[in-house]
Amino acid sequence: MKGLPNSALKPTTLGKRPPHVMAAFFAIVQTLSTQWTKASRGAPASRRRNATPTAFKLPDAFPPQISPTEVIWHDVGFGEPKFAPISRVRTLPLGLVRVDGLDLVLVEPSSGIRVDVFGKRQFTVLPGELGEVTFNWAEDRIEDAWRISVYHKVVARIARDIVWPGAEFYRQPTHTAAWRRTLR
Repeated sequence: MKGLPNSALKPTTLGKRPPHVMAAFFAIVQTLSTQWTKASRGAPASRRRNATPTAFKLPDAFPPQISPTEVIWHDVGFGEPKFAPISRVRTLPLGLVRVDGLDLVLVEPSSGIRVDVFGKRQFTVLPGELGEVTFNWAEDRIEDAWRISVYHKVVARIARDIVWPGAEFYRQPTHTAAWRRTLR
């Protein structure tokens, strides 16, 4: 996979647990969000921006005291000027979860995870499956009395009932969807 070293595909230890103890979770969501402005539209900044990965190594440790009905969200952000990754992990409750324009309907552990982008259904991730959605959008912001356009690209990977941080998270997705606009 683009941007993923071979070492990222090997299971690693989980915090203070022995290396052979792995944990299965209801769902793991990983979002890779890239944000840029006009300053990064030309070379060499556009090369750095376009080199952001489509999957990222999950952290070795997961949030402590997680309930099997919670969702682990691994959020990785890339921004100007160097597009270096900034990573955080947290938990999300079951229900309707909105993450960077992505709606995940997480109702009960026995059902699938319905994945919507901007309110439009894309697919449902069932146990043992992996889904990936790529989408983008633009917004205008006021900074220092000037209007600037900010562009966003998000790659979201959604997995059901997999082992943390097993290699199956990096396999080819069962479901894919793309929701892309032309960004000027």
